[in-house]
Amino acid sequence: MMKLILENFKRFLEEGYSQEESKYFKNLPQIAEQISKAFDRFLIELEDSYGSKPAITDIQKNIPKFVQYVTADTGGMAQYVGHGKFRCVFDIGDDYIIKFDITSNRAAKEQNMTDAQLGKSTEYADLFPRAAIGGDDYRWVALEKASPFMLFDASTFNSFFPNDVLDSWMQVPIIKAKMVTFSFVYNSGNKKRAFELYSDLYGWIKGKEPQIAQKLLDPLDEYFKTTRDKKPNNKNISNKISFRKIAHGFGQHTLYDKVMSAIQKLGIRPEEIRLNNTALSNDGRFIIVDSSIEQQIVGSINKDSKLVFKNAVPAGATQPLSQAPLAGTTRN
Repeated sequence: MMKLILENFKRFLEEGYSQEESKYFKNLPQIAEQISKAFDRFLIELEDSYGSKPAITDIQKNIPKFVQYVTADTGGMAQYVGHGKFRCVFDIGDDYIIKFDITSNRAAKEQNMTDAQLGKSTEYADLFPRAAIGGDDYRWVALEKASPFMLFDASTFNSFFPNDVLDSWMQVPIIKAKMVTFSFVYNSGNKKRAFELYSDLYGWIKGKEPQIAQKLLDPLDEYFKTTRDKKPNNKNISNKISFRKIAHGFGQHTLYDKVMSAIQKLGIRPEEIRLNNTALSNDGRFIIVDSSIEQQIVGSINKDSKLVFKNAVPAGATQPLSQAPLAGTTRN
């Protein structure tokens, strides 16, 4: 296995990483091999208790034991960050992390393949954590670290998405951040889900920030206006800001349009563009931590250097990381 890891390491270097980018590979092959051996030993131990190919629920219950093995085998060089449904994340220094498949049947292989390809070879590569390397049979993938926006004030997240309607008066960063997520759902065409999100947000605003709610059009008013062409209860709503206007106000800005294009072409769930699933890279990029894409990559790279996907299917929600000091981490 070590030989294969080193061959993959060489292959990725030959595919175009600069000398500056190659710094991500310093200790990677050795540490990845140590994590793999620790998991194999951990799995054998579980099989004594749960039988061949333990279920993922049994593996998750015993993650502390796996982490203990990893810490011992790597001499503390691989630090546990958290785990999701199918993968465990380790900080291994030198500005990168490893996502390791913790299933007994390699169920996370396609997710690791997707992360490796998205972070290196597509027209949207700058929207995702830089992929250092995909391990032997994609049992693991190494990605650059970044700082989740939820560690900052929401205004850092918001600064990437100017809005011509909101920015002159909106003074509560968390509200605008939630409106960013809502807008991606609305502008992607899922009007029903967007209405649900905005209705929940509007109710929260009325309770917490009533002075802001007074500026906004009640979602029910807009719903009735657009579907029945009449104003319920004869309310004066002409001076209110509608949720449609807010959603459209994010458009025609370079990053927003690029994220929207990625949502449409790659099958990313629009609701993944939110404060706790995005991050600031070390070089100042806005990146999506978990793309939610679960599909077979049927052709690695076509002649236009774009990924070829087949039947991209948005992923369902999974459990959050137990900690979140790093991006490039995953919820599955």
